[in-house]
Amino acid sequence: MDNQENKKLEEGDIFYTFSENKYQTYKVLKIDEKNEAFHLLFYELSEEIPEIEKIKKQTIAIYHLPIDIKSLKNPVFLGNTRINAHELIGYHEYFKQTQDVNSIGLLVNEYYRKAYYLSEQKEYSNAIDEYSKAIYLFPQFFEALDNRAFCKMDLSLWEEAIKDIQRSLSINPKSFIAEFSMGECYIRLGNILKAKEQFQKSFDIDPSNKIAQDFLKELAK
Repeated sequence: MDNQENKKLEEGDIFYTFSENKYQTYKVLKIDEKNEAFHLLFYELSEEIPEIEKIKKQTIAIYHLPIDIKSLKNPVFLGNTRINAHELIGYHEYFKQTQDVNSIGLLVNEYYRKAYYLSEQKEYSNAIDEYSKAIYLFPQFFEALDNRAFCKMDLSLWEEAIKDIQRSLSINPKSFIAEFSMGECYIRLGNILKAKEQFQKSFDIDPSNKIAQDFLKELAK
């Protein structure tokens, strides 16, 4: 365990304090330097010294706990881990309730850009998580839904990808790429009838698209 006494805490850091014979473990979600506040994830109290390897199994007691930076007494640093979309549920609710549309839009775009970069680097699982953050804040973001589906397809998560595409089409109907991609998923699942149906829908949207034509011809054999 790393007890860096004078370490300046950063986002993703996990630390604990000790009070009333209990260990209190936290994870830093966001740091608001302007208002000198930490936005923390708070795990259930423990009678044992926390270990970074066991944190993932520890129950989350409070998903969003804002505190004054100055009120933090003798934090013991454990380590730093990536902040996933599930851990941000509480903070994102707070953010939606306290920020204006422009601020929310900026954060959504930040998540989207990071997700796109990660997908370009073939880090599909992390990209999916970043797209999930953007979608949570802006559920109508069909481009993020499409891209999350493509990442799931890259991981052979065909059924999960179909759910994202269906959700995207409910927001943005008549999307050639969405209909066609769903057809690809059904082919991978071995459902040729559903695949043919989807390729026909994509062809109806864009009859000039040669790829859709070729797939329909192949399935007609």
